[in-house]
Amino acid sequence: MLLVQLVSPYLDDPIIQEKVKNNLNAAKLTLAKFEQMKVAVRDYLYPNGIQLVNRIIKWLADLIKKAELTTEGMLQNKRAADAKAAADAAAGPQIQTNYLITLKNPVEASILIGILNNTGMMHIRKSHENYSVLSTGPWGNNIKPQSTKGDGYIDRLDLLKLPIKPNQVVTVNRKMLEAGMDEYGSGYRLTFTHRTNKKVMIELDLGSPISIMDVDVDRPLSNIKDIGRNITYSATVTTN
Repeated sequence: MLLVQLVSPYLDDPIIQEKVKNNLNAAKLTLAKFEQMKVAVRDYLYPNGIQLVNRIIKWLADLIKKAELTTEGMLQNKRAADAKAAADAAAGPQIQTNYLITLKNPVEASILIGILNNTGMMHIRKSHENYSVLSTGPWGNNIKPQSTKGDGYIDRLDLLKLPIKPNQVVTVNRKMLEAGMDEYGSGYRLTFTHRTNKKVMIELDLGSPISIMDVDVDRPLSNIKDIGRNITYSATVTTN
């Protein structure tokens, strides 16, 4: 009966692990008793009797060896899975957030494009402090100015999937980003600084979010569930 289940497929359970260990130990003890019995009765058995005992001993030894190899393989797989799960948990969800900034006082397209072309850093800060929620470098096409009325004035900025690239992010407070940058009701401002003199070229008072919508984000080849949020602000240009 102790050979019915030497190895269990549920080795993630400590109780099962202990049972498997006990089964293997019992099987090894049985094997040792058969080997002792073979020595004790060798002189009293016919050749076919010795042959039968040898077969039993070999069968039991092979079974134990196979069970040990199977158990070790399953434990190695479990350790690898646990290590991957720990690494995934440590990495945490990647924030892929879309901030849609609607400008209450639109900016002439040529002015804003010139500002963006000369921008070295973009900062999202708390309204009355220099505490930065996000500071990031160049973003390529991740900021899209829009003129919804087609009148040559930009009345919307679409900030796609921030933070953009890890090597471009200087500082980021993920908790505040996830909360829609208004967790404590203190308001936030968005500034673009010049790439050479680092002076603020334009500042937007974002105010509070007027819409926060959660969305599913599927990051390829990853078991981590991404955080996807579309957050809309209605902003006022305070420095231009």
